[in-house]
Amino acid sequence: MKHERIRVTKMAGELINDFLTFLKCNKISLVIQEDPDAFRIEISGTYNHLTDERLERLKNLLCQPRNYELEEMYWSLSGESDTDAELHLVGIMTDEVTIERDEENRRLTIHLVRKK
Repeated sequence: MKHERIRVTKMAGELINDFLTFLKCNKISLVIQEDPDAFRIEISGTYNHLTDERLERLKNLLCQPRNYELEEMYWSLSGESDTDAELHLVGIMTDEVTIERDEENRRLTIHLVRKK
C-alpha cells in the first residue's frame, strides 16, 4: 500500500508540474481521495491560453490503457524530466481519465481513477 500512495503522489506531482509549467495556470486545485477500491485524483486550474492542439496532446498523453508491466519498470523515473512526456507515464498508471474544458471561465479539470 505504501508504494500505491507514493505512485499517486508522483502522479499528482506530474499533473501539478504540467499545469504550472506548460498550461501556465495561475490557480490550481488538487483533490486526492482514497476509496476502498481506488484512488481518485482531481486537478483543476485556471489558464490564460489553451490551444486545441495542447488539449489534444494532453488527451493523447493521458488517455492510455493502463500498463502494469511498464508501470512497474518506470514509475520511479517520474520527475526526472522537464518535458510533458511524463504525462504518458501518468496515463499508463491510470484506469480512467476524464478531461473537461470550461472555455468561458478558462478552467481545465482532469479526473483520474487508479484502481487498487
